[in-house]
Formats: sequence, structure tokens, C-alpha cells
Amino acid sequence: MLVECWSVILIVLAICVVYLKSHRNQYAFTVLPLCILPFAHIIGGPLSRWIHPYVPLNHSETAVVIDLLGLALATLFLGLTSKNIRSKKARVGFLICCTLFDLILAAVLVESNIV
Repeated sequence: MLVECWSVILIVLAICVVYLKSHRNQYAFTVLPLCILPFAHIIGGPLSRWIHPYVPLNHSETAVVIDLLGLALATLFLGLTSKNIRSKKARVGFLICCTLFDLILAAVLVESNIV
């Protein structure tokens, strides 16, 4: 799933560039937290091998915990950065779509760590 996570990060960064070129800086900054969960999964593998001897969890359980922490952090930052969107309808729609995206991605990443 590393290639898929890098793909998600690159696509989100491309979306940020498009927003910046269209002079919608508030949207570019607001989309960036979507990179947190894939990045947490990428660093979760090596980090879980390093942390594994010090916690009472096996390697895959530690990676799942790192993914879930990445989900929590991404959702928190999505909520904080969504304040940049002025329209309430757009903000709610953005939060629903991005939170669903992160939840589905987290479910796939956790399932890939378990199997």
C-alpha cells in the first residue's frame, strides 16, 4: 500500500497547486490535511518496527495504532483548517467528503495491515 499512499499524497499536492493557481489559497491550505493519513501509513511501517520492542503489541497491531492516530490527527486538522472556507454549506460538504475519504482510506489501510 506504499505506492497507493504516495499516489494519494501526490494527487492531493496536485490539487493544492491547482487551487493556488486559481487564486483560492484558502482551499489549497484546507486540502493539505488529507496527506496526513497516507504519510502516517508510510512512516508507520518503519516506526512500528522500531517501537515494537517497547510496547506490548506485535508489529501489525502497532502499525494499526499508528494508522488510527494518523486518522485522528487528519480529522482534527481537517476540522481546524475548514474554518478557512467562508460558506457554511461548502464547509459542511467539504468536511463530510474529506472525513468519508479518510475513514474509507483508514479502513483499507488497517485491513491491509491486519492481513
